[in-house]
Amino acid sequence: MGFRTSRVASEIRKIISAMLTRGEIRDHRVMEGMVSISDIEMSRDLQHATVYVTVMGVEPMVAMEGLARAQGFIRRRIGQQLRLRHTPGLHFRLDESTAHGAHMDRILADLNIPPEEALSETDDEDDESR
Repeated sequence: MGFRTSRVASEIRKIISAMLTRGEIRDHRVMEGMVSISDIEMSRDLQHATVYVTVMGVEPMVAMEGLARAQGFIRRRIGQQLRLRHTPGLHFRLDESTAHGAHMDRILADLNIPPEEALSETDDEDDESR
């Protein structure tokens, strides 16, 4: 991503995050849970922004419906605060990287390898190789 596209993505993220924090998006589906913006990917021509959203405390698809419903309001606010020729179209996507990370943590925790045992095994191998 070029400098301009990353800069515009950063500004859009700030604007949407501030709107969520201040409760400006009054859709009950969005307000009931904790919704945060994890990343934004911009198209090279700045016409489209894919907004990756993390949702906690409410069914993710319900919150996504609320964001889709408020898309015009959010886009208008972005257009008011950013000086661009065209305000990018917003495409909300559920960010599943946190769920995937939690799943990987559970898998690693289920391996039942105590930390001391793992350290002593690597120390023994290092001693033998010397």
